[in-house]
Amino acid sequence: MRRENVSDLLARRATIALITLILATYAAQFGAELLDELQSFGFVQATAMAFEGAPEHFIESGAVTPMLLNGEWWRAVTAIFLHAGLLHLLFNSWALLQFGWLLERIRGTWAMLTTFFASGICASITSALHLEGLHRSVGASGAIFGVVGALIAISGAGTKRSVQIQLATFAAISIAGGFLTEDIDNAAHAGGLAAGLVIGYVLRQSSRKSSSSARPTGNR
Repeated sequence: MRRENVSDLLARRATIALITLILATYAAQFGAELLDELQSFGFVQATAMAFEGAPEHFIESGAVTPMLLNGEWWRAVTAIFLHAGLLHLLFNSWALLQFGWLLERIRGTWAMLTTFFASGICASITSALHLEGLHRSVGASGAIFGVVGALIAISGAGTKRSVQIQLATFAAISIAGGFLTEDIDNAAHAGGLAAGLVIGYVLRQSSRKSSSSARPTGNR
């Protein structure tokens, strides 16, 4: 492996670790669901059902529900790593690879992880405030929206136009999709995006202060 490739992988190690954890969670989720469905259905039908996942199993595994606000705070984190179907998993993994890697490369591993988890938790809370009854919400999209929000907040004149277009396109498609189907949780997206914008602003201001303090001062 070339040295440049190794350096590139190390630069996005947090992003890769998060995607690996998301994929591992889905694999465990799929396996448990498949074993359960095989008790009642044939292999082909059970496999198809396992890919989508049963609502009651999501709730048991840690999906966001109104119960989050009644003391089950762990759901604010566990729901981030659960996904409702293969397409949901693949889209969020792709988005995290694109935007998580970019934020990690620009602002570092800890900034990226802080943004991801803080935004994901805020997204879960806003989602719980919006949900009613037995409705549930899962997925990393709220956390990813936070990463996108942070990138928007820290971007400036030096940001490539292609990156700005990519950020705007992702946000627009995701939000528009939320109005077209009830399966997309726009409350989580909004909460994650708002948190990411705040975190990105803080990161940008701290970077400016660091740059100012590093400048040499002249004699008077």
